[in-house]
Amino acid sequence: MNRALGLVTLCWCALSAQETATTAPSNQAFSRRAVIRQEAGFASIFANDPSPLRQAIFEVRLKYGWMVDFEEAPVTGIADLVDNSAPQWRASHPSEKGYWIPKGGPFSSTFSTDLDSLQDSSGEEAALARLVADYNASGNPGRYILRKEGNHRFALVGEYQAGGKGAGAKASPILDTEITFPRSRRSTRDTIDLVLREVSAANGTTVVLTSCPENLFARTEVEAGGSRVAARELLLEALAPTGRPFIWVMPFDSNDGTYFMTIELASKSSIDQFGRERLCPVDRPQRCAAPAERVKGVK
Repeated sequence: MNRALGLVTLCWCALSAQETATTAPSNQAFSRRAVIRQEAGFASIFANDPSPLRQAIFEVRLKYGWMVDFEEAPVTGIADLVDNSAPQWRASHPSEKGYWIPKGGPFSSTFSTDLDSLQDSSGEEAALARLVADYNASGNPGRYILRKEGNHRFALVGEYQAGGKGAGAKASPILDTEITFPRSRRSTRDTIDLVLREVSAANGTTVVLTSCPENLFARTEVEAGGSRVAARELLLEALAPTGRPFIWVMPFDSNDGTYFMTIELASKSSIDQFGRERLCPVDRPQRCAAPAERVKGVK
């Protein structure tokens, strides 16, 4: 676990399309953010990232204020990875493993943005289903399915690990792992930590919580537990008493075989009178923060 925690900063800097641009050794330049262009009732999204679906759904969530969890498909095959080690380090360590990232790249999708349909959960579902279908046909690593987790809440779940042209062996989604622990009253933070420990032990794949609103989760209590319950059900149960629209994002680090989970408020992007982007929690649109503040964990 300590070794996994030590990789958090390295993993996030290498994989996060929201904060940095990345150039693979192939000299392919990735985009810092995905771009959405809207016209005549349709939206087209253009992403270019080691994990292009994660980059795309990040932008879609901010554009429309949707609640969408993201669980990355495990990418482990060497054919679907690219060496992202620093060139100077690689030159002096030619036989070392180095640091590898998914061999992603360009991805685009177009979906309906009819205002009447998007106000209904079925409209969101149709748009997200199109996004997933287009990604699965794109040849990028991994394949995904769309799950409906509740009213206006969905999850993009990696179901296939990468192999060849993005298909490969079927991988049971990590949060579908069934776990057992006594039903008891605990803080939301302690409950989430317990769920992730049990998932890691039962599945053999480590899941580390790297960011969440510590104070709120420490003072919120929930009664949760049970026998052979899917981890995602217990996570949703743990978040419910907060009364806030939290979502999770789970990138997968192919180097260590570890998932890194962040939990944050679902937000919608807006532009203020000075032309600056502000991120507003979907349940409290009047309380907006600058993107830099959000990245630092200010909720």
